[in-house]
Amino acid sequence: MKTTLGSLSVDKQFTGGYRRLLRNLGLLILFVVVLAASTVVYFDERLVEDLSAKLIASTTATVG
Repeated sequence: MKTTLGSLSVDKQFTGGYRRLLRNLGLLILFVVVLAASTVVYFDERLVEDLSAKLIASTTATVG
């Protein structure tokens, strides 16, 4: 089914497929961003804990 807008002809089935493609692409990008952010937060937390433990051990060795 085609619709004409002035001199422009738009195929509704193509438009629906295009919207579905854009929606899926948007969901994929959102998933990748959430995965990357959670990975950064996870490894950042581990790094902070490791550095804190090393700093406490270093301070204890210096004082003791």
